[in-house]
Amino acid sequence: MKISLLLILTFLVTGFSAKAQFSENNSLYLGTGFSVGNYKGMDINFNYASQRNWSAQFGIKSVSREAENRPADFFGGVLGLVTRGFTDPEDKITSYQFLGGKMLLLSESNISTRLNLLTGPTINRFQKSVNFEKNFTAGGVLTGTYTFEKEKSSGMGWMVKPTLEVTFGKAIGLGFNPYVHFNSVDFSYGFDIQLLIGILQPSKQFNR
Repeated sequence: MKISLLLILTFLVTGFSAKAQFSENNSLYLGTGFSVGNYKGMDINFNYASQRNWSAQFGIKSVSREAENRPADFFGGVLGLVTRGFTDPEDKITSYQFLGGKMLLLSESNISTRLNLLTGPTINRFQKSVNFEKNFTAGGVLTGTYTFEKEKSSGMGWMVKPTLEVTFGKAIGLGFNPYVHFNSVDFSYGFDIQLLIGILQPSKQFNR
């Protein structure tokens, strides 16, 4: 029994020590927010920054826009009105981002600012609304004036995403960034505003 208690105590002390050492030398945090631009949607990402100021981000960005080929006289019908456009034709991009870069400290205080220069490859899933045909049936009033198909594909891309991070203490902050996304189907660009939560300001993060 005493040996078990000693092993548990040793495990807890070692775990807390490792956690304290990690948070003293590294940043590990979640970012989540919305994107606006030629596409609109959401972005969620997991971030890491080392004591030497190198950074990495794995994220998912899901954005959409009104279908590029949508007819000018398109009407979504009663169903479109009830769902507030949820059933209307859209072009969508879901991007899995694998970004790396350099973290630059701009100011250091209770409210610190830093620039996270991120860029890297993306894996993308695309959905485009195509083959619009006039719906002459009585059901058009309910489901819309056109029928259409959803064309799906996938491809690689490259994203540039320099982010200004403002931290309020050690655990919460805001991120602001423009982004450009070059990919095999379309070119997207915009601006993100994100809430940052986690280990944002470890005490030795930016010591030089």
